[in-house]
Amino acid sequence: MNNIAFLCVVYLTLQFNQTENYIMNRKNLTTIVGFLLFLLGFIGIVINMVGLHFALTDWVSYFLGSTIGFIFKILLVITGVVLVILANGNDEDRYDEYFDGNAFK
Repeated sequence: MNNIAFLCVVYLTLQFNQTENYIMNRKNLTTIVGFLLFLLGFIGIVINMVGLHFALTDWVSYFLGSTIGFIFKILLVITGVVLVILANGNDEDRYDEYFDGNAFK
């Protein structure tokens, strides 16, 4: 039941953003995916610390061992944070103070 509600929220978010240009849709989608990866990894770590099993991430622990499963969850968290940071970065304000691009024209 929770998955259906989640899919409805994602669908409505994507439908709302169809009036924006393609880049804005891609940034929003990347932000949502990054947040979901972060949330999945974080919830998996917290639930395992309590002693319960979280089926969406514990399959790695069952097949490859608990150490690899924990590393997988940490990688989910890191990947999610990196995706959100990269998606919301400001592309226009990037400036390199050591290189002037106009000097070689």
